[in-house]
Amino acid sequence: MNIEQTILGTMLLEPNTIDLVLGSVNSEMFYFNENKLIFETILTCKKNNFKIDIQTISSELRKRKLLDAVGGAYYISSLTDRIGSASNIDTHVKILIQDYIRRQMYVVFNQSLKDLEDGQNDIFEIYGANQTRLEKLFDVNKNEIKKIGDIISQRISQIEKQKDKPMLGVSTGHAELNSITSGWQGGDFIILAGRPSMGKTAISLHFAKEPVLKNNENCLYFSLEMSADRLSDRIISLETNINSELFRINKMNQSERIAVYEVSDKYANAQLYINDESGMTIEQIASIAITLDRKLKSKNKKGLGFIIIDYLQLIKFSLKDTKNSNEQIGHISKGIKALAKKLNIPVIALSQLNRDVEKRGLKYPVLSDLRDSGTLEQDADIIIFLYRGEYYGILEDAEGNSTVDIILGILAKHRNGGIGTFNFYKNKTWSYISDRPYQMYESENMPSF
Repeated sequence: MNIEQTILGTMLLEPNTIDLVLGSVNSEMFYFNENKLIFETILTCKKNNFKIDIQTISSELRKRKLLDAVGGAYYISSLTDRIGSASNIDTHVKILIQDYIRRQMYVVFNQSLKDLEDGQNDIFEIYGANQTRLEKLFDVNKNEIKKIGDIISQRISQIEKQKDKPMLGVSTGHAELNSITSGWQGGDFIILAGRPSMGKTAISLHFAKEPVLKNNENCLYFSLEMSADRLSDRIISLETNINSELFRINKMNQSERIAVYEVSDKYANAQLYINDESGMTIEQIASIAITLDRKLKSKNKKGLGFIIIDYLQLIKFSLKDTKNSNEQIGHISKGIKALAKKLNIPVIALSQLNRDVEKRGLKYPVLSDLRDSGTLEQDADIIIFLYRGEYYGILEDAEGNSTVDIILGILAKHRNGGIGTFNFYKNKTWSYISDRPYQMYESENMPSF
């Protein structure tokens, strides 16, 4: 008797096993059509609150004119032959799922072979698509249905573990933003958006620094526009307050050189991983992230803490059946959100704004300024805009406060909390980004005599 017959027979003899099976198995997992039809009939009877036994299932199949297709009442009754105990149903379900996965892997790998033989397909797209198919395939045996009591108990346990920590999530490196959000939360898709020259990359590096250096978080940073070398220059500049141009042309004094080497020591063991490959699809990004997460967990049990993508519009379109940019961005947006949920970590994606900002008298961004805003606005859990009045020649805000060397952060969407504004502070050379004014930093770091 094959495993499909064993499972169906157990369900017919022991109705208390039905819920367990239905929680892990679907009809597509049955290879033989007659077994698939019987399973679907059991599912229908269960939904209609019918008693599940040989007579009920036979009657239902007869009513649907499918009894002969499954081999008649004799075949249904034969399913219960030699079923001794339901105690091994868990093992039988696992075998059924593995058999299904094995068959589907043949399909996946055959498709990959066809894509490779084509010769016209990008090898990295094939790799990304293959990884995505396999990930979906190995997710089939995860029971996503949970009882609310179990969820509440688990959440209380998680929060209790955090009681001695200052926040629930990953620190943003900004005290005011932390107080609003309690840090970046696992599973959240965060958009950091602004027009060019608003400081998106600089602030994303600020977001990366504190959790990596102070809290030993693992961060994966996708730099789709800037090379890893240029990104490291920016980090050195932000850590030393040395103009990155002076560092790049090697025009530093002795104290500045010492400071640069101190940065090298500081970051020697920092778990900040950079990928600067351009033209990647969201499938490839997800594949790289999932692979690194597994590698980290296999070494020290602690996987990725968060991901930063700079920036969203540079992710390569991967939908082959449409050239519609709205659909493509929607596919990318949903892919980022799915990645955040799968790894249960925050994913921060930088994003450009459309030119409508420039047409207004006051250049404050609004949600409709997001490129392809409908999908991004819907999928994102948090949206933060960056605005520099100084860039537009506006040197004071409405209250008469100076806007010089200030980047206004506008928390425009927060699915699970409040919204508001907060300031980042910079210096003239962009070698300083913080939630404190530069002058305050200088005074705190002045030597005492």
